[in-house]
Amino acid sequence: AQQEQNGLSTVVMLFNEDSWVEIHDGEGEKVAFGVKKAGYEMTVTGTPPFSVVLGKHQVVEITLNGEAIDISNFPKNRLAKFNLPLAE
Repeated sequence: AQQEQNGLSTVVMLFNEDSWVEIHDGEGEKVAFGVKKAGYEMTVTGTPPFSVVLGKHQVVEITLNGEAIDISNFPKNRLAKFNLPLAE
């Protein structure tokens, strides 16, 4: 895993289809917003925990500090709202 610098974490999202996304970092700053196109890779760096809302989470691959995040168990056909890192 990549080293966390100054307490910052890096989230990378790869969009396999168009999907709406909104991310706030742990300080409440909006660090991502809008529809991302299929094939787009988005990198976001900020203070964790991140608050994430995804429109079609099943088409998005996510890593946090280089480690894959499994969000496949969220209900389909509705917005997925979760924090990164995921709560145990």
